[in-house]
Amino acid sequence: MTLDEYILRRCKTYVAALEKLASAKVDEKNVQALSVLVGHLRSLYRLRRSAFTPDLIVKIKKFSEPGSNPIELEPLDARLEGVSGSFQVSKYYISQYGVFKIIAVEPFPQIEPKVYPKCNTLYFANYMLEEHNRILNERTREFESANAFAANFVFPDVSAEAEISDLTEKYHLMIEENHREFLRKHGKPYLGTQPTSKRLRVTHCYSCKTVLSNDLYKECLVCGWIICSCGACGCGYASGRLTST
Repeated sequence: MTLDEYILRRCKTYVAALEKLASAKVDEKNVQALSVLVGHLRSLYRLRRSAFTPDLIVKIKKFSEPGSNPIELEPLDARLEGVSGSFQVSKYYISQYGVFKIIAVEPFPQIEPKVYPKCNTLYFANYMLEEHNRILNERTREFESANAFAANFVFPDVSAEAEISDLTEKYHLMIEENHREFLRKHGKPYLGTQPTSKRLRVTHCYSCKTVLSNDLYKECLVCGWIICSCGACGCGYASGRLTST
């Protein structure tokens, strides 16, 4: 995992929150939360553009306005019955194919328009009613969940600069821990790491194939190789060539 990929994971959590906020009801608190979150993401982008993938940028633009991700792509038909225990004549219900009206219930429900061609069976009668209730309940749950998320959303009080710095530090601590574990598995001592003092080197990890450069990664004091985020260094190279490269 590169540093950009590590930062991207954090940005994805923010965009997931953004998508949720954009689904909630539009009120003063939600508008403020969206504004702060979008502003923070833009600041992170200015500092670390390479961590933002094209699809993430599309989502940020798409969900940057209150109400831009409605649970209901279109309002429910005002004629619809609520959650029901049985069909009633002249009442309107909903299915995945659209709204229909019950014109008879005996011996089986008759509907118009005939969104279910085989609706004149007991099985389809039960299924259509279950689907109606499920659609209404799902929309209600999703909307309530989005509203609850928006009501309890608290954005971390941190600048983009501080967050990038913190993520970078945590990233290198993760690499160090992975490196210690890697050396332990290969029976090698951990003597620490060092910043490179050589000219720029670009290579790849023989273990996980991640592209490496010594301007981003430190080197192992045992073998002198660049340490990958997976923890691998020259100490575990299968050929036995453990000298500096």
